[in-house]
Amino acid sequence: MILNSPYKLVDLKDVVFFQEGPGLLSSQFALQGEEGVPFINIRTICDDGSIDKTKCNLLRTSEFEKRYKHFLLDDGDYVVSSSGTLGKLAEIKGSDLPLMLNTSVIRFRSHNEAILDRGYLKWFVKSPLYEFQILKASTGTAIKNYGPSHLKKMLIPLPPLPIQKQIAALLEKADTLRSQCKQMEQELNQLAQSVFLEMFGDPKEVEELDSHIEFLTSGSRGWAQYYTDAGSRFIRSLDVQMNNLGEDDIAYVSAPNGKEAERTKVKYGDVLLTITGSRIGRVCWVSDVSMDGYISQHVAILRLKNTLLPEFLSYYLSMPSLGQRQIFKSQYGQTKPGLNLAQIRSFKIPRVSIQQQQQFVDAIYKLRELVDLSAKNKISIDENFNSLMQRAFSGKLNLTKAA
Repeated sequence: MILNSPYKLVDLKDVVFFQEGPGLLSSQFALQGEEGVPFINIRTICDDGSIDKTKCNLLRTSEFEKRYKHFLLDDGDYVVSSSGTLGKLAEIKGSDLPLMLNTSVIRFRSHNEAILDRGYLKWFVKSPLYEFQILKASTGTAIKNYGPSHLKKMLIPLPPLPIQKQIAALLEKADTLRSQCKQMEQELNQLAQSVFLEMFGDPKEVEELDSHIEFLTSGSRGWAQYYTDAGSRFIRSLDVQMNNLGEDDIAYVSAPNGKEAERTKVKYGDVLLTITGSRIGRVCWVSDVSMDGYISQHVAILRLKNTLLPEFLSYYLSMPSLGQRQIFKSQYGQTKPGLNLAQIRSFKIPRVSIQQQQQFVDAIYKLRELVDLSAKNKISIDENFNSLMQRAFSGKLNLTKAA
């Protein structure tokens, strides 16, 4: 892959300063009320390239002053994950400081911006070319890792500085378009709550969900032995998205005969709710008439009487200030939160006629058409962006090559 680039190839170590975090011990962390310096690791790097300082632990100030000052980050540094999800990147800003490195992240900085533009460096670290080299060099099977020793063996295409700046500006512009499309999709999804409140207000007349439930159950354990490459769909918590059943990384089972399988088999119109773990509260309905599937132990089936539309219930439970607030208040446990079936039955829902429910659902379907259009646009934009990234570092972009 890298040999196809027409640009001069140089060793990454010759143009980039990189530094790995030290790997701090919990005994070095500041206790409650003690002063300390916040440090980052992979879990503090957000998907949007920012740092979530609320997730940062503190290194005791005395420890920092004694031997860790050289791990203090600077405004403009890039930090990149080096374990697990490789290549996750964040840009350090002045408002983030003070902040220091810890394990699982590496600091990147151009040695000389007259030779290597920092914007170009950012997009190189996000490029397929970087990923290709890292995956080839990294160690580990279940969890991939790499460090400075691997980076010393990497190459970076180095076009003239004006070309670097053009590439960086073009990719930045394309990424902004991608972000705007994603933001529009999120805003459209949030409109459901606005539509509900406009139609019904903050519901005063409520009733227990139990009065509308025909059948309620959760999945059973022990399905791993029935996994197959094809067959019936096995619906896990990660498959249940907000008002949508995901289609990525689908799992299949060859279900055993018996009452247990019959009990956990989904039907058209069922509402599926995640009831344990970090994805608790995600909800959708089964919209496929021909669905052949079974639920895992982390998912509940809510099969409704004809007094409540599954689409209406799913959207209601997904609304932040309505259904999601109830779910958050009801769940038990901190490290491994959960919902039991009795709690689900006791959820309060608005007393709304089936005709009014249908009016709400019809309004949402019109919004969904916009969301679907936005999603199609996003797929197209993502594909174009990935192609752009590929061409940028292989020298195939049609750029005006200034000296």
